[in-house]
Amino acid sequence: MLELHHELNLRLAVSGGVDSMALATMYSSARRKHRSLPECHGIIVDHKSRPGSSEEAEWVKEQLLSRLSITRFELRDWLTAVLVFQAVFQRVGIHSTIVPLTWPEVLDVNGVGNPRNENDVAPNFESQARKLRFQALGGLCRDKGIKNLMLAHHRDDQAETVLSRLINWNWRAGLQAIVPVNDIPECDGMHGIHQSGSIMHTLTSLPMLLEKGGVRVLRPLLGFDKDQLIATCKKYNVPWTEDETNQDPTLTERNAIRHVLRHHKLPAAICKDSLISLSKRMQERITSHKDHAEDLFNRCPLQVNLQTGSLSVRLPPVQSLLDRPIVSESDKHYARNTACILLKRIATLVSPDTPELSRFDIVTETFYPTLTPSTVGVGNDWSRNCVTLTTGKVAFTATRISHPSVSLEASADETGCDLFLRRQPVSRRDVEKLYITIPPSDHDPTAGNTWHLWDGRYWIRVQNHGKEPLIIRLFQPGDHDRLVKDDRHLVRAMLRITQNPQFGHQFPGIYRMDEDGRETLLALPSFNLTLEPIHKTKDTPMNFDIRYKQVDLGVRAPEEVIVKGITRSHNNKETSRLLAEQKRQNKRGKTK
Repeated sequence: MLELHHELNLRLAVSGGVDSMALATMYSSARRKHRSLPECHGIIVDHKSRPGSSEEAEWVKEQLLSRLSITRFELRDWLTAVLVFQAVFQRVGIHSTIVPLTWPEVLDVNGVGNPRNENDVAPNFESQARKLRFQALGGLCRDKGIKNLMLAHHRDDQAETVLSRLINWNWRAGLQAIVPVNDIPECDGMHGIHQSGSIMHTLTSLPMLLEKGGVRVLRPLLGFDKDQLIATCKKYNVPWTEDETNQDPTLTERNAIRHVLRHHKLPAAICKDSLISLSKRMQERITSHKDHAEDLFNRCPLQVNLQTGSLSVRLPPVQSLLDRPIVSESDKHYARNTACILLKRIATLVSPDTPELSRFDIVTETFYPTLTPSTVGVGNDWSRNCVTLTTGKVAFTATRISHPSVSLEASADETGCDLFLRRQPVSRRDVEKLYITIPPSDHDPTAGNTWHLWDGRYWIRVQNHGKEPLIIRLFQPGDHDRLVKDDRHLVRAMLRITQNPQFGHQFPGIYRMDEDGRETLLALPSFNLTLEPIHKTKDTPMNFDIRYKQVDLGVRAPEEVIVKGITRSHNNKETSRLLAEQKRQNKRGKTK
């Protein structure tokens, strides 16, 4: 799963249950034999959800330090004797940190003991507990500079997850279930934890920096049964705690599935081994499709505009989706799956979300119509040329003409399709969700150091040195009306260059809240433009930083696919052209 070496910083999430205690035991034992393995520090989350949780967390901390100490060596020489002396007196176990959870007031923590009460809070408790736990784990990892967190999921967990996905109709990619390595869950929008915290270095300057980094979770026990973990703890005389709420099959769906798998004889098709085998086959199948899609992605002509959050791409021809002629329905099915993964791979570059793979079925059948199950024959039918559709908050437009602000070199293979992708227009319901308030620095000195993920695409940090709050929100037509004349022309020129009549503008602006309740535009951060309002005040100084979200560009360097963007000089040239055009129109009007 992962080559572990001494330079890898590592943490282990420990609940005190048999799974995590077994993982701690196994890692401690492995490190005794292989001293090149990195030192591992434990993280214990005190849920504060029941009386005695803090005492239990302290007990787990003590067990990790004392029960897993290195105390046995064979005294073969004086150096070994020194090591023994150091081990006994330093108690070389696993040191750990306890992280207490802070629960939101709207959640009745005690409701978990009465899942059938009138508020029915048990499911909410389970999901909230998971979210808060991962955010606490991720927060500590970020603060300590830790990039890797080990979790103790095992084969039984894998089987439970597969059965749960089957029950809830989460098929196809969902049947991969738990994967060995991925980004930490439940931490979207938390800078330094989820896909952020470092910057991607490039050889040339780009319109803005790109984020990368975050915390990964590693699951080294997916090949072990629960019974093996119990036996491990018993062998090394390591105690563990039991959470009684995990044993009640009436409390949650997960508990019910766990109870059925452990205590009932099931048909061979849905027994534990069959479920795990299904997961492995699906992981292998998805990996095969991903590898093929990645090869196609790396060969697609592609240009990304970070300032507008858009891209132009030429899709590969349908024949390239399979390494043999597409003849049978099975061939079409395989090619369609690869196309879905490829289209999702492309859309993720500009999408504010991580859309489900299943949502790309209609996109695939639109731009690869011959892959529709009822279609006979092979060959692209572009009678649907210039069609537009949306999925995953991304608008796809098929056209042979690339967008004017994003150049795309012509391909020798004219059987593919040119696509223009950008964030679909923000709905009225979602506009308010994109409001971020930045308090004055004298009210909150830390506010200027906080990175905010705006619309899932731009990380923005604003230092507000004024007296009134500033607002980051969606730029809308007419927002530049309250600027001085030169800046009005500047913004109009920029809008002219980037204008897409069908989809408008989906990028952020920074605003000042005036006494009359109106919001005055101060900056367009994605274009690195600071603007001057008509009505100046003495207390609106501010600075901003902006970065684009983490994106995977494949084998290509950022400067190969990211356009340089629109600069103030571009806008000045367009402004001069527009003003000259306006003067000519005025002159013609006077002549008439």
